[in-house]
Amino acid sequence: MTNTPEVEEIVRFLRRFSDLMSTGHNADHLLRAANLVEPLIKRARDADELLHEEQTRSENNLHLLKSTEINCANLEKELGEVKAKLAEQQSKLDEAIVNAAPEAQRSLGLAEQAKAQLPAIETESAEAGPRLATFGDSHALVPISTLRHAEALFAALAREAADVVSQAMCEVGASTLERAILESAAQQLPNGTSRHAA
Repeated sequence: MTNTPEVEEIVRFLRRFSDLMSTGHNADHLLRAANLVEPLIKRARDADELLHEEQTRSENNLHLLKSTEINCANLEKELGEVKAKLAEQQSKLDEAIVNAAPEAQRSLGLAEQAKAQLPAIETESAEAGPRLATFGDSHALVPISTLRHAEALFAALAREAADVVSQAMCEVGASTLERAILESAAQQLPNGTSRHAA
């Protein structure tokens, strides 16, 4: 920055010396020199202030640039992590879809088997209908083939069960039906109804 006090002191000296000389070309030159130097001092002061402001602004901009670069690097890192997690989730989803396809196919096969067996079960139920009234409210007449179909379905569901509780319930159902079939075989009903269990 310009040494302003020293220059101002020189200007004052020029003016005083011009006053002492009072007349002549030298006095005019000294006064004109003082008048020329004064605006130059002001311009130099203004230039120094502008330079200082620009330096401060430049430092602030540099600091802001560094902060922006750091933030940009952090964002790029976070974006990379998000992309990696997204790819991992997509991979898991693709794997789940691939694994679910056979399960869905098996379930569809079981449903088609049950649908195919339905007409036979309905026919046997219709044939057994007249006999149901003879057993009262505590018993029901069910065709052996229906019990076997139900047992097979329970056994298949037990194999396909997604959790232990469902598997256990299906296994109990299959076991109960198997026992009923065995008891029915041991105690065949009279009047030619050995195809049915009470």
